[in-house]
Amino acid sequence: MNTLLGAVTAKDMRIEIANVRSLSGEVSGLEIGFHDFNRRLLPILFALFAVSIAYFGYCTVWQNLPARQDGMWFIFGFYLVLPTAIFAACSAIIWWQCRKVAKRVKDAETRIRRTLVGLP
Repeated sequence: MNTLLGAVTAKDMRIEIANVRSLSGEVSGLEIGFHDFNRRLLPILFALFAVSIAYFGYCTVWQNLPARQDGMWFIFGFYLVLPTAIFAACSAIIWWQCRKVAKRVKDAETRIRRTLVGLP
């Protein structure tokens, strides 16, 4: 954003200066939203970590018992499926929030580049 703002300021492109400042505000809003998202996600991940520590303790104490199929499915789901699902969900949320702003930034970059080069 600083590069775009510097380019439009140097060429005194008043309309684009306002657009770039607006985009900068939207990007800042996204960053604030990500901080909020991380604050909400951290307690959930800490709780899952606590469950994993408790399960490790349980398995250590009762290591002579066979896990059977239920134990195998729990381990499979908790240690493989759940982290993958969390990663996929977080990636989808981030993509969903960024897509509009990313498109506007790309359009602004294209407009400013064309103006600076002198293309119609």
